[in-house]
Amino acid sequence: MEASPERHRPYTIGYLAHGARNIGGGEYVLASLIRKLNRERFRPVVFFAHRNEIIADLEAEGVETVSLALNRKMISLFRDDVARSPGHLIGFLPAALKATLAVRRAILSAGIDLLHPHDNLSKILGGVAAATAGIPAAAHCHDLLGAGFIDRMLLLAQRLLMDRIIAVSGSVQKRFLQGGANPRQIRTIENGIDAARFNPGTSALSRTELSIPESHRVIGVIGMFDPVKGHVYLLKAIRQLGESGMKDLTCLIAGEGRLEADLRDYAKAAGIERNVRFLGYRRDIPDLLGLMDIVVMPSLRESFGIVALEAMAMKVPVIASRIGGLEEIVESEETGLLVPPGDAEALAEAIRRLADNPEMRRNMGEAGRQRVEEKFSIESTIRRTEALYLECLEGSPSRTA
Repeated sequence: MEASPERHRPYTIGYLAHGARNIGGGEYVLASLIRKLNRERFRPVVFFAHRNEIIADLEAEGVETVSLALNRKMISLFRDDVARSPGHLIGFLPAALKATLAVRRAILSAGIDLLHPHDNLSKILGGVAAATAGIPAAAHCHDLLGAGFIDRMLLLAQRLLMDRIIAVSGSVQKRFLQGGANPRQIRTIENGIDAARFNPGTSALSRTELSIPESHRVIGVIGMFDPVKGHVYLLKAIRQLGESGMKDLTCLIAGEGRLEADLRDYAKAAGIERNVRFLGYRRDIPDLLGLMDIVVMPSLRESFGIVALEAMAMKVPVIASRIGGLEEIVESEETGLLVPPGDAEALAEAIRRLADNPEMRRNMGEAGRQRVEEKFSIESTIRRTEALYLECLEGSPSRTA
């Protein structure tokens, strides 16, 4: 849609993210969107509560930011914690009201034309603030929300508060439609990456730096340590492979989170410490991928899976759970293998199959790179998101349509 001819200034888009949680694929996609917005049409302003490295990088690049004071205890709440003890929420209602008013004041002061909140807390606070300020709101949904009470409440909140919901996969869109959302409100815009950042067959890292024996095949998993990421099933698969005689395997585990101690304890108890490298949070993902023969995504729930795209861009085959957005990214037997979620035995067999077949890995890697270039371009993601912004700003709102 073309901008109104009488308009001479860009629309100001506010991005709201508390920034206090572990950085994942969704945060990187949001940062790419902010960086690559068409500045003739859109001016980004980023509102944050915690200055993480993505916020710091955007500031260094000249993006305007606004710091907001939000209650740290409220930010630290996790969805599964609330599901176990809903009473936790009651004590935070006054803080939530205070934070909502602060967001409302900030977006009005900055002259925001449209608000794009990121995480679930920001969607609730920002959604109410935008609605009461008469400002449209649009947001990505990076979660494949389930059927539990908290997930259903988050689904309802986004339906009520967002003018447009950007589903990052067909699976996410389907979940909203099953929950009663108006089809006009939901738009599937798949995440994309800049394939030019990934140079297959290269790495600035060496096996020696990560204590990887030259004879070992290397598998890897990248992502925050959260129950839904399924790390424990990969560790169980590695244990099974070792027990069956496959000792020449090293697994690189990049990430951080609240389950790290549990995972380390499991690796030690299972006797696979020598096969596992816990690397912590890493920024050199392309270099890590350059050392890997196989990337594993053993998620129990996954709305998309940006790491799968990054692996495919590096011509590394992917073994992933047959679930959610992963099914839409990984073509089984073409760019990788899909296995039932939570099935360590099937995961072990898939790893063995690819580890023992370098030609299959090579063919799947080539097919993966081609698929990323053809179907998952970051430029396409951004241009389609800009078009959606213009629908909200220049068309009729769909929150209650």
